[in-house]
Amino acid sequence: CRVRGYTGQARLGQDFATATVLPFTQTEIEGFVRGWCLAVAAAQAQSAEVSVRRLADESAVDLLRAIESNPKLRELAGNPLLLTVIALVHQYQAKLPERRSELYDECTEVLLGYFEMGKPGEESKRLARYTGTVFEMDAGEKRAFLEPLALAMHTERKAEWERERMTGFLAHQFAERGQSEADAGRSAAAFLEALTVRSGLIHEVEQGSYAFLHLSFQEYLAARKLADGADYISDSLTHLDDSWWREVLLLQAGHLSESGRSRMSRLVEAILEAQGDAQARLLLAAACLADVGQLKTDAVLWQRVVQALLKAMTGNLPPKERSEAGAALGRLGDPRPGVGVVRARYIVPVPDIDWIAIPAGPFEMGSDKSVDSMARNNETPQFTCHLITKPYRIARYPVTVAQYSTFVQAGGYAEKNWWTEAGWEWRQKEEVTGPERYGEVFQTPNHPVVGISWYEAVAFCAWLSEQVGYRVELPSESQWERAARHTDARIYPWNGDFAPDRCNISGTGIGATSAVGIFPGGHAECGAADMSGNVWEWCRTRWQENYEGYAKKVSDDLTGGERRVLRGGSWFLNSTNVRAAARFRLEPGIRYTNVGFRLVAPGF
Repeated sequence: CRVRGYTGQARLGQDFATATVLPFTQTEIEGFVRGWCLAVAAAQAQSAEVSVRRLADESAVDLLRAIESNPKLRELAGNPLLLTVIALVHQYQAKLPERRSELYDECTEVLLGYFEMGKPGEESKRLARYTGTVFEMDAGEKRAFLEPLALAMHTERKAEWERERMTGFLAHQFAERGQSEADAGRSAAAFLEALTVRSGLIHEVEQGSYAFLHLSFQEYLAARKLADGADYISDSLTHLDDSWWREVLLLQAGHLSESGRSRMSRLVEAILEAQGDAQARLLLAAACLADVGQLKTDAVLWQRVVQALLKAMTGNLPPKERSEAGAALGRLGDPRPGVGVVRARYIVPVPDIDWIAIPAGPFEMGSDKSVDSMARNNETPQFTCHLITKPYRIARYPVTVAQYSTFVQAGGYAEKNWWTEAGWEWRQKEEVTGPERYGEVFQTPNHPVVGISWYEAVAFCAWLSEQVGYRVELPSESQWERAARHTDARIYPWNGDFAPDRCNISGTGIGATSAVGIFPGGHAECGAADMSGNVWEWCRTRWQENYEGYAKKVSDDLTGGERRVLRGGSWFLNSTNVRAAARFRLEPGIRYTNVGFRLVAPGF
């Protein structure tokens, strides 16, 4: 409950103690959702033949997946009241709206109407349709009162107002609807009380100071009011460089799209063509389209933004700006071959791998300290490697978030057949059901997937092999190095000195993974991208301390739990660690923010 509802005349008796509920952790969110869905399934089950547990599990998985896929929703879900509202929306609608503007629309409906109607007692039903001195107000009318209030607060850059200011603003609206000054004042006070005590959409921050339950609701209601204005485009353009208004502009685009494409398209086109920082305008336009979704967007406009992002992410911009364009493209849907998924010819979506042919033959492997002063002992001695006896193909890019998700969605974590014996034992012991989740940037669809253990990468390969009908696996250490450095013992994949604009490392300033392939100047001779930086890549090879007698000792056996090789360096490291010969090792069950993998397959 809200504390405000149990103070004053409604205060609790001496036998009651109060406790403040902290924000939910991820584990607590999952526990709440599973408990909620079980209760709903039990109430809705029509016969004993229906498996309540199965219905509950399916509903919980759907709701949790929706929460996980939306960063703003995950933020809201930490609030117990808002998580209850989200669960109610899911219950009434069978699934959560994918677009944020529609979600906030449903949430405000619940808070302003259904939430109150679901409570017992005649008082709740009366307050659900607050009766003023002149007319009744349903949820839509309540929201109409709150929209100008939200816009006024946001215009003043305020997240809360004093009680007198808020009731005065509301009283003015009641007066505009025909109430006398005295009646308007009483209506405003009663309305604010109902919103605070019974609805929860507005809460008392501290005595005498009020705010919306979450800033997102202020932004959404302000966006609706802004969109209703005749000069909505010119009014919006005045806020393009103000981060305080960014969410309002995004939610406004979503709201405009609900009544058709034309008004939303005009706003996005105006943003693209507005004077100022062209890159910032492009990113904001892309964010608006991502919020709206492709089905609600004019196809020509969508392609215009996609093509502009493709040009920006592989052009001459600084690395950080290229990474921002790449991430924006990832949210819209990266159309490049080898980055996403393909559905044709397959029963389920599978990764669309862009294969590069590598011929068989010898190459120089390892480092010579007389040539490379950064060489480490585990890279020596340099030798002519004859292990590549057959041609093979290597993926142009590391496996992306979008591509790995196909394995998760296909139930790969529940099917023992894809896993090694040690991998399945690890998965069960650690209760692993998917990749480790980190900050939102690491979940961008066209970024390399991270938070993946060697066991998971091997299971993914086994699953994908079954789908495509040929063997797909992690590269051996020698296959990886051959693709990265060609045959001439070059230090970096691009055959030249180190340059910070050729790969994603700590000094580049990106500070996380980036979209695959945004450093065309860093491509290997064969055309493979990101073989320096971005993420360490698992190899199937067991770790050897150096290259003494390497050809006789090396093992690519997938059984057991021995340490495995990683190659390529990552966004977290410096230029020394992204040399083509640099090596590292980890236990196969370790997962980090900077570890992913790449695929190989037999050559034709």
